[in-house]
Amino acid sequence: MLGGNFSIMEKALEGATLKHKLISHNIANVNTPGFKSYYVPFQEQLRQMINQPKLGLKITSPKHIHNSGMKYIVKQTPGDTIGARVDGNNVDIDHENAEMAKNAIYYNLVINQINKQIAIMKYVDSEGRR
Repeated sequence: MLGGNFSIMEKALEGATLKHKLISHNIANVNTPGFKSYYVPFQEQLRQMINQPKLGLKITSPKHIHNSGMKYIVKQTPGDTIGARVDGNNVDIDHENAEMAKNAIYYNLVINQINKQIAIMKYVDSEGRR
């Protein structure tokens, strides 16, 4: 009923949530010697999912197996990156805080789009009853 846009927005929220968790993990380990930060290029992966040919399963009953699509791939930042400290930790707290802020804006944008789509569907449903 909800269509492809909602599944794309759902995957976008999953990616933003995962990114938030990874950033939080990186920040929590800012003082851990030898720690290498993690990241997930979920927007790039989401773009690839959207552009790939649709070969999904046809679902004619709610009891059928759902092919939910993709899982995001988490990557570790290489140890030889700029900003690695003497103790081998490569977490840049300023970078992580900036990424957290950008990710929060992205997450809120997707939530607002979902809310707008739901409001449109409610309006159409209420007008259809008249």
